[in-house]
Amino acid sequence: MEDKKVKDSSKDLDKIKNFEKKMIRLEDIVSKLEGTDSTLEDSVLLFKEGMVLANECRGTLDNIESIISVATIESTNIKREKLDIDDE
Repeated sequence: MEDKKVKDSSKDLDKIKNFEKKMIRLEDIVSKLEGTDSTLEDSVLLFKEGMVLANECRGTLDNIESIISVATIESTNIKREKLDIDDE
């Protein structure tokens, strides 16, 4: 029987791989939107796809933050404190 932590780690790695693929696609979309070759209709479709991908990536990043927090807590037995980062 496979260990639950090993199975969970495998799922986490798959999510990270998918995240990287989505980021590459987002970069491609941004390049196309910055160019002048797309029609308005194509640009709108690309923008919509980009927004979906950006939201999915944001969710993945939140999940990765949780994974790191749990691993940190487990390894150091310290209380987790949320970092306060201001976007300027």
